[in-house]
Amino acid sequence: MGTRTSWLLVLVLAGSLFGAAPASAGTVDVPPSACSATSDSAPALESFLATVPNGSTVVFPSGASCLMALSVNLGVPPSGSSQRADTVYDLNGATIFRTVEPSCSKPRFCNAPLIRLSKVKNVTLKGGTVHGGYDPGPTPMYDSTRAMDHGVAVKGSSGVTMSGLTIRDMGGDCVDVDRYSKLPSSSVSFTGTPAAPTTCRSVGRQGISANAIDGLTVSGVTFDFIGRSAVDIEPRLSWHARNVTVVGNSFGWAVNFAVAGVGSSAIWENVVVDGNVQTSASGVGFMWVGNKYQRGPITVTNNQVMDSLRISHTSGSATGNVMTSNPDGITCMFDIVEPADIVVSGNTPAPGVVERC
Repeated sequence: MGTRTSWLLVLVLAGSLFGAAPASAGTVDVPPSACSATSDSAPALESFLATVPNGSTVVFPSGASCLMALSVNLGVPPSGSSQRADTVYDLNGATIFRTVEPSCSKPRFCNAPLIRLSKVKNVTLKGGTVHGGYDPGPTPMYDSTRAMDHGVAVKGSSGVTMSGLTIRDMGGDCVDVDRYSKLPSSSVSFTGTPAAPTTCRSVGRQGISANAIDGLTVSGVTFDFIGRSAVDIEPRLSWHARNVTVVGNSFGWAVNFAVAGVGSSAIWENVVVDGNVQTSASGVGFMWVGNKYQRGPITVTNNQVMDSLRISHTSGSATGNVMTSNPDGITCMFDIVEPADIVVSGNTPAPGVVERC
């Protein structure tokens, strides 16, 4: 027996003795046994993912229902590797769900996202449903005891793409984008197309939160019944939000704003809000950006709105925006609350509304 053949035999025997050998890169099917509709699927699914090499496309059983008692970590790296990278998760019409949103007075102890994508690189999640256990009642409302119960948490990751998803009934955000320890996230997209629509609906907190990010695209997503703001660009403390694009989305009802950009950080720059459509007025405003620091620039163009746009301490420009109706009787389209170096011109207010005040 040759040396190469001997070593192959050793590897095969080791795999049979100590667990499944890693699969080959390519298309890898999730075993139906790893996706249960009646018991916690997370342990079996995470064990399976440890055998899947980077560079794979992981395909879930078609239309399956996969129950998670709390959450599942799709960032599990292959055995012997320190990071999950270059991997596509194709839900293939499957639903990842839980029946109850955890509630606690100190969120870090028991709140949890349904799906974790922490410290991953170049990972795609697409083509299915992420369904929490939150019952919004007639309208969703913020509940601080469930504030961290997100649909998908992207933390300290780069190159993450989420598309063709329905995320709903979460106590927290549909998607939370943040740091992991001292590692911020970068190059994250949350997108939908007519062929592969993405919806965020019935959540107690934000549609998507951005707390530490350089490079975020939110495009073609339908947001509706949001307990706070739909897109929340809110860097905190010494963290940052840079190069954020919010384009071509549909914004339905929200308690607060379609687009919010407050946060405690001074670093909030290169934000584009373009071609979005507001389909339901909240009575609070389409947009509210600014804090005590001078930040920006922001570019606000070609949006169809039903509420006012409030801007404070922010540079940039706003043009080509149209107020399609005025159900709440506001008098000012662009409300410049504090000194802001922003050029507002060429917009179309509703009848009886001034362009800027």
